[in-house]
Amino acid sequence: MIHRIMTWCAGYVLVRLPGAQAERFVNICRAKGIVWWGLRWQQDQRMVYGYLRRSDYYKLRPIAAKTGVFPLVRERIGGYFWLRRGMARASFWCGLLCFLGILFFMSGRIWGIEVSGQSYHTRESILKYLESENVYGGMSGSGISCGELETKLRKKYPDIGWVSVEKSGSKLYVRLDEVLLQKKKTNKTPKSLVAQEDGTVLSIVTRTGTAKVRAGDTVRKGQKLISEKVKIIGDNEEVVQKRHVRAAGTVVVQAVQHYEDELPVPYRKQKLTGKQRALYQICIGNHNLFVYNPLKSLESYEKYDIIREGGRLCPFLSCRFPVFVWKKTFREVCAENGRYSPEEAAGILQDRFDYYRLQMRDNGCYDLEGELSVKERNGSFYGTAKIIYSRKQTQYR
Repeated sequence: MIHRIMTWCAGYVLVRLPGAQAERFVNICRAKGIVWWGLRWQQDQRMVYGYLRRSDYYKLRPIAAKTGVFPLVRERIGGYFWLRRGMARASFWCGLLCFLGILFFMSGRIWGIEVSGQSYHTRESILKYLESENVYGGMSGSGISCGELETKLRKKYPDIGWVSVEKSGSKLYVRLDEVLLQKKKTNKTPKSLVAQEDGTVLSIVTRTGTAKVRAGDTVRKGQKLISEKVKIIGDNEEVVQKRHVRAAGTVVVQAVQHYEDELPVPYRKQKLTGKQRALYQICIGNHNLFVYNPLKSLESYEKYDIIREGGRLCPFLSCRFPVFVWKKTFREVCAENGRYSPEEAAGILQDRFDYYRLQMRDNGCYDLEGELSVKERNGSFYGTAKIIYSRKQTQYR
């Protein structure tokens, strides 16, 4: 087995000999110590085929001159010839070796930091702290100690009760659990709870202070609902002491708001002309590189819309790679006169009304009632509504 492996590594050839003097040629070779194997006779071609070591093939010249038989190589086999053929494609093998080297180098580095479980602390703040500890995307993975990094994170953020740092492949996973919430500071300054708008009191629950109104009372904006004064009455039904506290309680007031909106019938609408131009912006730190087609002029556009697409390149790495790629599309527009139809005007006014109601809900209003009424007069459409809503009072004075 060893001899076969050594023969294959050194290389051997398949040789063809003319049949007339082939037997004499082979006998002389064996007399001189040149070993043949796999000899076979081809009757139709009247040729002899056999295998010979590469080193022995160069010893056949004097024998061929003596016998007049000239051996012809039909096939080259073995590691030596395989390497010779590979050297003819040296650029391919160099590229393959470079690819394997780059792959080996890149696989040993961190190419992504994933932070999960945070609520109070942002991902950016966690990444900035990791940057200060020389943990960033692109660093060598062998220089990371997960246990030591967990200890540093717990010391840096006392409100983190549990933290796990795990390196998996080319990514670093940081998982947090914030169990110690920050205490909310309570204002102890004595103040009274007052009404934010005119309306009717639906319900009142007093926790601290003295109630000044009851359910069903009509109040005006700025009127005291719960006073900060608390009277301490003794055994003889006399006021022994007066204290000033911060009023606390739940007071719900139902109010009415009159909504009005106007939409002129004639208007100037924007129309796309179909002409546009794309511009690519590459931001690396404080440096900008613009790529665009100089054949398309931008100065001829009097008015245009700008649509920007793109963002940070590789945002999963870290803050050390501030590379942004943006695509800006400039679309030429022109203005022309138009008129709203009653259906279009009603739709636009209804959308505005719905957005206004949504803003009221964001401000704490609920149980909103009221429908929009649209009328046309004096070249404009008018939308009016009577909005009835309830809101918990939170204003102090």
